Amino acid sequence: MAFRNGHVPYDVVSVVLGSGTDSNGYWEFRCTPAFAARWAFAKKEAERRFGRTIHIRTGWNIYRPYDVQVSARKRACASGNCNGASVAGYSSHGGYWGGRDCLAVDVDPNGLTWDQVDVAM
Repeated sequence: MAFRNGHVPYDVVSVVLGSGTDSNGYWEFRCTPAFAARWAFAKKEAERRFGRTIHIRTGWNIYRPYDVQVSARKRACASGNCNGASVAGYSSHGGYWGGRDCLAVDVDPNGLTWDQVDVAM
């Protein structure tokens, strides 16, 4: 893939697992078909192994476009917590991070431990 962080075309991150509006505005759970398949498997594994489902935290918490990264960083710094959001272009949600194509996901563990989430993932 090798697109710049935050500049992945929407036809590549073509699956929208959900969308909504929160205090930060409109958001989408936008991802690749492969990511969507892996997420569906992880949800089923959490349910099968531990009897609970896992969720994605509200917001642009899979793929995060560059302009959303800029806004997130501004909000974090304005609240006195610049570490709460990456510098735009360096987000693990940007589609390219640490020298490779990847997408992070912010998981709501729904009562599971992080070790259990790791097993499901």
